This record gives sequence, C-alpha cells and structure tokens, in this order.
Amino acid sequence: IDTTADLRLRAAAHISMARAANEAHQPEVAERQYGEAARLYALAPQSEAARSDRIESEIRYAQLEARQSAFDAALARLTRVQDEVRQLTNNYLAQIFYSTLGEVQLRSHHAAEAEQSFRPALRLAEQNLASLTSEADRTSWSKDAAPVYLGLAEAQLVQGREQESLDVFEWYLGAPQRVGTRDPNPSQPLPDPSRLPSHLPLLAIETVLAYAALPDGLAIWVYDDRGINVRWIPKPNDGLQELAGRFHDLSSDPKSELSALRRDARSLYGLLIAPVEQHLAPGRTLVIEAEGWLAGVPFEALLDSNDHYLVEHAPMVHSLGQDSQARLRSDTAISADLPALVVGSTASSPADGLIPLPDVAAEADAVASGFHSVRVLKGGEATLSAVRSGLPGAAVFHFAGHSLATPERTGLMLEAGDGQASAPRMLDAAAVRQLRLKGLQLAVLSACSTASGSGGSSGFNSVTGALLRAGVPHVVASRWAVDSAETRGFVEDFYHNAQSGQTVSDAIRLTSRKMLANPRTSHPYYWSAFAAYGRP
Repeated sequence: IDTTADLRLRAAAHISMARAANEAHQPEVAERQYGEAARLYALAPQSEAARSDRIESEIRYAQLEARQSAFDAALARLTRVQDEVRQLTNNYLAQIFYSTLGEVQLRSHHAAEAEQSFRPALRLAEQNLASLTSEADRTSWSKDAAPVYLGLAEAQLVQGREQESLDVFEWYLGAPQRVGTRDPNPSQPLPDPSRLPSHLPLLAIETVLAYAALPDGLAIWVYDDRGINVRWIPKPNDGLQELAGRFHDLSSDPKSELSALRRDARSLYGLLIAPVEQHLAPGRTLVIEAEGWLAGVPFEALLDSNDHYLVEHAPMVHSLGQDSQARLRSDTAISADLPALVVGSTASSPADGLIPLPDVAAEADAVASGFHSVRVLKGGEATLSAVRSGLPGAAVFHFAGHSLATPERTGLMLEAGDGQASAPRMLDAAAVRQLRLKGLQLAVLSACSTASGSGGSSGFNSVTGALLRAGVPHVVASRWAVDSAETRGFVEDFYHNAQSGQTVSDAIRLTSRKMLANPRTSHPYYWSAFAAYGRP
C-alpha cells in the first residue's frame, strides 16, 4: 500500500498497523505507525473525511500514550484537537475523544474531572447504540464504548459512590437490550438511580456477585436484600486476566494436569471469592455477573482453602445483569407435562473442522422419552425452518449438535432443508430475536461453546444471550468444546433432577457433584462444562 499515490489510503494502513500493534502489546511499533500516519495525513488533500481520519488518529495516539503513563503528552495531544472535535457532527469521534480524555484524567488520579468527561461520552455512546443496525456495528460499538462505562464506574467508585458505580456497570451490561431504542432524553439521568434500590428487596434467596475489570483494578460488588457491599482492588488486571485465561484453558482440556488446574483454582478463589466471602450466606444461590474475559471463568470450579469446589457450597447461576434479569418471565417447574421441542442435528461443516456427531440422535431420543408431548427433529428433519416454526409452541427446547462461534458466523448448526448438499443454516441471535418465545421456560444448548458469542462473552451475538433477552427464564449452555458421549450422561441426569422438583441451578449442581464424585469424570472439563443462566 505504501507504493500507492493515495496518501489517505497509506495513512489508514499505518493506523491499522498501529492498532494491531497496540492489541499485540507492542507500543513502540504502534508509536512509530501513528507517527507515520500523522505525517501522511499532513501531506494529504484536506477533505472532510481526511480531517476526521486525522483527528481519530490523534485520539488513538493519545490512548496509547495514556496507557504508557505519558499523561502530559496525551493531554497535550487531545487539547490540540479539542476545538476541531467540537465543530464536528460525528458522534463517534466525539465519543472516543471524551472517553479518551476521561481515561487520561482517571489514570492521572483526577477522578472528578474524569467523571465530567465520561458523562458526555456516555450520552453519545447511548445515541450511537440506538442507531446500530448490523452485527459488525454492534461489535465495533461494544469495543469502543466499553471504556466509557467502565471508566465512569471507576471514577464514581474511587470517589466513594458505590451504588452509582454499580448502576453504571449494570447499565453497561444491559446495553444489548437497548439496541434500536429511541435516543435517550437529554434531561433523563443515565442510568436511573432508583432502579437498583427498588430491586434489592426482591433478592431474598440469592446473592449477586458482580465482577468488573475496570481500567485500574478489579471491582467486586455483592448485593442482595441485605444491601450493597463493594471490594475495590486497585492494581493492574494483566496478571488476573492471564491467570483466568490459563485456568479456562486447563479446565477445558480433559488431559490437563490436575495439580496445575487446582493450583490456579485456589489462586482465583483467593482473588475473586475470598475478598467478599464474609458477605455470602449459606443457603443462598450465587448469581454471577461478569463481562468480557471474566465471563470465561468457570466459577463453579474455583477451589477454597479446604479443597472444596465452589459448586459444592451453593447452587450457581450466571446472569447478563439486572436489566436482563428483570425481563425474564416467571418460571414454572420443569415437568414431563411441558411441551418440548427436541433437536438432534447432524449438520456439519468440514471447512470448519466439524464432522457429523454420532451421539446426537441417541441423546435426542433419551431426552424426548422424558416428555409426554414432544416433537423430535433429527437428521434431515432438523432444519432451520422446522426449528423456527416449532419453538414458539415449546416450553422446553433441547438442542444437540454442532454450534459455531467465529467472527463471521455464530449460532446453532441446522440443515438447510432444500434436499441439496447445501451449506448448513444457523439459528443465530438475529433469528432468535425475530421469534415469539412467550411460552419457553427452558433451553438446553447441548453443543460446543454455546454460552458465548464470537467475542468470547455473552454480548450482542450470543444465542444464549438472545434467549435470555427474549425472556426465557432458564438457559443451560456450554463453556467449551464438550465430549458428546459424556454430555449425554450429564443431560440425562440433569433432566432427571429437574423433573424431580429441583430448580434448574440445583439440578445442574447435583449433576455436577455426581460427576465430580466419579473418578472417570472428576476433571472439571466434564462437570463444569455446562452452566445455568437466568433465574436462580
């Protein structure tokens, strides 16, 4: 590209290189690339588009400087473009400008000033959220808006305003609920400060643990009908993120060394549970709210100082935040009398390394045998159109088959149904959002890595997230690539427990503990693969 005469194109290439270097933790490379982009933008014809690109480049450069603790340089760079930003009608650029300014002020220990910068950035982020129309737009918004909400949450927290800080974090978790809604009223406070206090008295049987990796540390809020408590651990999260990633990798590999896994499980317990352990009461379900890389932690497999896994202490359920919880329908007991849709999909994609699974038909038959009114779709019958037509009438939806989570495609893999050797179709988040699922009580997604979207968290394009946001009170989903043979045993025992009067979270817990007690399946890979989402 550097051989072309198009200076703006060349500058854009160097910006892309700078951002890639930044993601790869190579700030020296990023700095050189930003410098070359600035030189090229100065030489390029000064159109409106080139001007916007140049301003964005300067803002991104300031972000890099702030993260290297070069606060004076970052502030000077932002000051140079501030007047130009005010003249633009580009909400996106204004948002990242104020967000970056807030980040610089926050990291240089000026929390009050940072809050004043983050507030207009939050308004702009909400306006941009209302206008999103594509999955790519949602992914881009999520990446650029996260620093606004998390930075504001930290600014309020370090000023001693614990509930306001939690309000902002909950508002951030609820962003996918607000896509396409009207622009916020400028006179309306964001978020509504009265929502959480009115909700606390309802949390009589559960305790919520909300985890946020903020710019300068880890925040853990604990709240229920007894009130709100917070633990702020102000130190860089790099080590914790590395530990969490390694623990996920060890847990998701049945051949991993158990001693190494248990070592990391103890370390994470000490960092994530021990600081707030005094606020946990026996008999209460633990509701875990976590976002981003923290959402990948299998909390059930954390190990206390007495070598007991967390799942042995209490039933656990995972939540997308209180905004999502408030939209969940009231639940009814899972029984054999509920109408069920059971899918055993053999759809595959050799290009993605996915071959037909041999056990899905047997799993579908085993699940179906437990219900009196059931529709079973197997093999060529497991088409996208058949599932879409069957879901609105089902109270229980069980899917066994392949799932896919790539930047291009995320969803449950189904047959095309055209009689040809066509590529499989996907039941994805967009398809779920178009369905009326008023009667659906339980969805069990018995496939690989169904809990997250392509970004690794339950953001905008997760099928699990879409089902919960549609009001489905219970979703059981997997964290990683599961063993199809052992999954069948897990599923059968789970349904036995659920249909015997146990809550979904208790049914998962009982099944997990049974597998934990069996030497053949005692590795967390087997018993902590599936987690409960939604209501306690």
